[in-house]
Amino acid sequence: MSTVLLPLAGLPLLWVGVIGTSLTYRALRGRAHASRIRTEPGSTSTAAALLLYAGWTLVATASLIWLLKEWRIPAADVGFTARFSAFDFVVGVTGAVVGLGMWPLAERLAMLGARANVLLRVPADSRRPARGAPLQMSAAAARDAWVVACVGGAVVPSLEEFLFRGYALAALQQHTESALAAMLLVSAAFASVHIVFGARVVVYGFIVSLALSVVVLWRASLYPAMLMHGLINLTAFVVIPLTARRDARGGHTDI
Repeated sequence: MSTVLLPLAGLPLLWVGVIGTSLTYRALRGRAHASRIRTEPGSTSTAAALLLYAGWTLVATASLIWLLKEWRIPAADVGFTARFSAFDFVVGVTGAVVGLGMWPLAERLAMLGARANVLLRVPADSRRPARGAPLQMSAAAARDAWVVACVGGAVVPSLEEFLFRGYALAALQQHTESALAAMLLVSAAFASVHIVFGARVVVYGFIVSLALSVVVLWRASLYPAMLMHGLINLTAFVVIPLTARRDARGGHTDI
């Protein structure tokens, strides 16, 4: 927990990435002759959208770093410690395995009834890519896999962990005086930036965010959570889509 009181003024920066990406993406889609970005599976939309999201999230991160310097907040108070032990590595890898195993639970919770889909106003079937969505979970083209792997598996998780579990979690824990309340609020915010994917991914994002928050509070460091988050994204954006494409070419169409 931070030793210096963290202002809440930086919280709006949590949504800069998704809002900026959505607006930019829609603007590009509106200029059909100037943009080749498409939303169909197999197009370059995943890599392009991830680059857009990473760019906007980098803007938010740079803004937050400037604010932290103005507030004279030490880097260690937002999770950037000098250590990364072998145990932290094990925690990150194990957390990723556990996190990936939480997807069936998220599916069951999201499918409890149509009420969740009505409230969120999203399609019931999250397997279909949402048109106009800033990211596409199922459309990683083979030629863009290295871009998706680097940006989605390393850059984006690191930036998001700094924003959500580094700054926001510490600030909310101070102001609410409750680790549980801070975890729930941060997880709700994290889930909200995934609403374009549908109810299942929103629920999954909330559950995984809780797990990531526990890791950060337990280890007093962002590094294990960054590793855990990166491995989950790498699996979701690259490993699973490429495996599905290979199976489809071999005659196996079930995903």
